[in-house]
Formats: sequence, structure tokens, C-alpha cells
Amino acid sequence: MKTKSTLRTEILLYLFYFALFGGLLVYATFYDLQVSERLFNPQNNFGIFFEYFAEIPRYVLRGCAFTVLLFTRHSLNECLEIIGRIFPFIRPFSREKTETKLFRICDKVFNWIEIAGFGVLAFFGWKMETDSLVKYIIVWATGQPASDVSRSPLCIACSIVLALFLTGLGFFIASRTKRETLNKLEPLALLGLFLYLLYPLLNEIKAYISRVRFREMVGYSNGFLTADGLSNGTHPGVVRDMIQTTDFSAFTRWYERGDAMGIYSHADSFPSGHTGSAVFILLSYYLCRAFDNLKKFAVPCFFASTLYIGLMAAARIIRGAHYLSDVTMAALLCGAFLLIGSLLMRFLYHRHVFPTRELRG
Repeated sequence: MKTKSTLRTEILLYLFYFALFGGLLVYATFYDLQVSERLFNPQNNFGIFFEYFAEIPRYVLRGCAFTVLLFTRHSLNECLEIIGRIFPFIRPFSREKTETKLFRICDKVFNWIEIAGFGVLAFFGWKMETDSLVKYIIVWATGQPASDVSRSPLCIACSIVLALFLTGLGFFIASRTKRETLNKLEPLALLGLFLYLLYPLLNEIKAYISRVRFREMVGYSNGFLTADGLSNGTHPGVVRDMIQTTDFSAFTRWYERGDAMGIYSHADSFPSGHTGSAVFILLSYYLCRAFDNLKKFAVPCFFASTLYIGLMAAARIIRGAHYLSDVTMAALLCGAFLLIGSLLMRFLYHRHVFPTRELRG
């Protein structure tokens, strides 16, 4: 991650990425509604599958990342030394102080806090994935509404058991993984968590723009309403042929603020959260770069990841959940977040923060 050649390659890859989705955003500025009208097919199995299961790259990140951080945890003095590489005014304790009984007690307490904290975060990271996975498997198998399934005791119990299993499996694999491998995964875990922390900005933009979803206009115009009298665009009865009888007067451009008008249940179209979740798969590019025997797959992995993001984007348009501008902006924003995180990692390498195991407290 430190050589000029890898930086040049990364810049070229991101130029391709931003040119692709930036060009699509320009096109969407003029033809957003027409693209949705052409592709809308809410009962399409490809679209349904991606809606239910394709957010996995974001969901599995937390469990994996916190498991790695648990097994690469540092002593109190190591943490101070690492932080001191960024903020020179912070210094580790001297050898004399580290040999005192008080320091050894503090260090042991700090270690147990790390174990408990990262362990709990790993479990709840996996549980976020299992909540979604179990819910949509049941929805897929039974056809029940997702809102009803998520509250059922069966769904809750299965999710907890599966999360415990995945947490234990992750701990088992990590405990038998070479320290050198875990050390290489540590900065990747932090890069993923950096992207994860910025991801909620998409929801803030959603709330501000308040753009009405395509399928909600179709649902409301054709009489599919919730018990509260709001649009129900996800109703199984909503089909492609209803476009002809739909009032699209609530449609707005991506740069305009929308209005739910008190009748649309989902005015949160821009940008696409699902597409933003798909961008997490680009972390696989950095995973390949971290290991010598995988570096040859890094560039193909970047292009394959971009294809995956494109498939997710297409699926969201097909389902009527988003417009072309929604998915392209999500890809651009999360791609930018990841690039910023990557540059930050390079800065930390330059400051000799990584690899951390070269530091000793």
C-alpha cells in the first residue's frame, strides 16, 4: 500500500470508477424518470434477490472487523505508543512505571475492557447480518411481510443462535490464524470501520432531500395503501403494467428537494442505501493488496467489485426503489469515502503507525 506504483494504479482505478458513475449521474440528470419507467419490474426475481441479500458486504464487515481487532489488541503502553506516532505530545509510560503494581493492574483491566468491548461488538456486528438474513429467508420462503417476520419469536431466536455461531466460528478461525496475517488484516479492518462510520451520512441526505420513490407513486396511484392511508409500493400486487395509470407529479430531480405530501410512505429515495452497502465489497481490493500471493488478483477484484455495485444499482431501479441518480450518487459518495480512508491509511503508514506490531511498549 506504500509504493508509488500501487498508488498510481489505485488512482487510475478510482478515475475509472468515478468516470463511470459520474457519467451515469450526468445522464440520469436528464433521463431519470424514463430509465425507471423502462426498467421497472417489481416482481423480477433478480431485483428481489439483491434487495433481500446483496447488502451482505456491509453487514459482515462489523463482525469480521471487530474479531480482527480483538485478536490484534494492544497493551495500554502499545496503544499510547501508537497514538504517539500521530500526536507526538502523547508518550508511553517509562519502563520503571510499567513495572509498578498499579500499572500492571491498569494494563490488565484495559486488556479485559478490550476483550469485552471487541467481543460484544463482534457479536452485534454478526447479529445485524443474521437479523437481515434470517428475516429475508423467511420472507422468501413464506411470502409474509418483512415487518411481521422481523418481530416473530422464530426470527429473533434463529438470528441470535446464528449470530452466536458465527461469532464463535470467527473467534475459532482467528485464534488459529498466524499473527502475521492478523497484523496485515488490522489496517483493513480499520479502513472498513472508517467507511462504516461515514455510511450513515447517506441517511442524513435521504432525510434532507426527501425524494419520493418511484414504486410509491405507482402504488398510491393504483390504490395500494397501508392501514394509515399512505402509499404501499412494496405490495405484491404492484406490477409493471401499472405505470400507465400512475401519476408522476411528485417526481423531482436528484438536486431538488421532494415532498411526501402526506400520502407517500417512503420519501427517502436519494441516495440509495443498498448501493452504498454494495460499495463495501471494494474492500476486497485492499484485501488482495495486503497479501503478496493475492496481489495479482487486486485489479481484477476491483473491476469485479464495480460490476457487483452495478448489478445492485440495476436491481434497485428494477424494483422501483430508486432512480438512476440515486444509485450512482450512492456509489460516488461511498467510493469517495473509501478513497479518503485509503489515503488516510497511507498517511498512517507514512507516520509508521502501521504495521502496529513493529511497535513495542
